[in-house]
Amino acid sequence: MNNMPIPLQVVVVGQGAIGSLWSYYLNKSPHIKLSLLKTTKTSTAQSQQLTFTNANGLSYSYRCNLALESDIVSADLILVCLKSIHIVEQLRKLSTLISKNTAIVLCHNGMGIINRLDSTLDKKNIFTLLTTHGSYRTTKQHAIHTGIGHCDIGSSNSILSNPPPWFKTLNQAFPKLYWHEDIVEKQWFKLAINCVINPITAINNIQNGDVINQKYQPLIKEIASEVSEVAKKENIKLSAKDIIDTALKVAKSTQLNSSSMLSDILANRETEVDNINGYIAKLAQQHNLNAPVNQHLTTKVKALIK
Repeated sequence: MNNMPIPLQVVVVGQGAIGSLWSYYLNKSPHIKLSLLKTTKTSTAQSQQLTFTNANGLSYSYRCNLALESDIVSADLILVCLKSIHIVEQLRKLSTLISKNTAIVLCHNGMGIINRLDSTLDKKNIFTLLTTHGSYRTTKQHAIHTGIGHCDIGSSNSILSNPPPWFKTLNQAFPKLYWHEDIVEKQWFKLAINCVINPITAINNIQNGDVINQKYQPLIKEIASEVSEVAKKENIKLSAKDIIDTALKVAKSTQLNSSSMLSDILANRETEVDNINGYIAKLAQQHNLNAPVNQHLTTKVKALIK
């Protein structure tokens, strides 16, 4: 008689820096059956050879199965690591295959995605994942873990005191995963930091560490003030001082990094600014507030794409 536990069936959607990071650690777990869903199909291969370099500089080659429709249907959990601008459309394409019992974990920058998802998706099964890990890809097949951080996760639509059963399995595969009964407050804090660092680095073509330069401080204060006022209307306590202090701390601790928005601009890719500064500007309008600085930054970043 086989007493081995049934492995958690996980599909990772998106093989960018963070998707690749999670894929490596999930693939190592004996308690997880992993498959990768490529958003663009370039071949009929059933698996893919990948390389991962950990934070100690050690490199490993591994092979992952590519997801079939049957893997989507039977998935216990789908981890979506895509840019916010692509999530809604990708999940719409998968909506007829996703089971009502499948957990959908979204990992992306910005906010405003949940209410735009397909109505057939059960919102109580949607979760938000935030990460402070550093990672980047040298090629589509090679990811490098540049900085060890942690991940925060919680329900996107309701307050859940206790994590779902699959949380323990994920945490064992990739430790320092913390459950939050109210993830929205954490998400707002990350949004606020992104509102500061991302547009300033993208518009000025600078690394994160340059944001602490004195010449950007007046702009940072204006951004933080607008974000704080909008957050208050959303019942989120987020002072302008806390936003400024944390944004500068993050900029200093990641001083040699390029923000995701700057990376997108340099590659002439569409950015997530509509879900970052643009989200603040839109919410401000809904609450009869003004957020001219965040609106201006949104417009300016979008104008950089040729």
